[in-house]
Amino acid sequence: MAEAGTFLQFGVADHATRVTVDPYRIYNQEITITGSMAVLHSFERAAELFGNGVLDPEVFISDRVPLERYPEALEQFAAGVGRKIVVVP
Repeated sequence: MAEAGTFLQFGVADHATRVTVDPYRIYNQEITITGSMAVLHSFERAAELFGNGVLDPEVFISDRVPLERYPEALEQFAAGVGRKIVVVP
């Protein structure tokens, strides 16, 4: 890590996960360690934006897949293809 860099922990780890850090390196290289839960207060705001027509949900949906093709949708998701895949019952 570069001097005066920032390490950002984004994502979920198991609550029992532990790491070992070198406090001297953090001090000496002026490293900032930050955690982020980016979705902490975003659901209500997003719902409001969709509800008021500011955001169009169709822009976010790349595929609609019938329930019979659910395994295919999982494969597509695992491959990182598309944006949002909606499975229609």
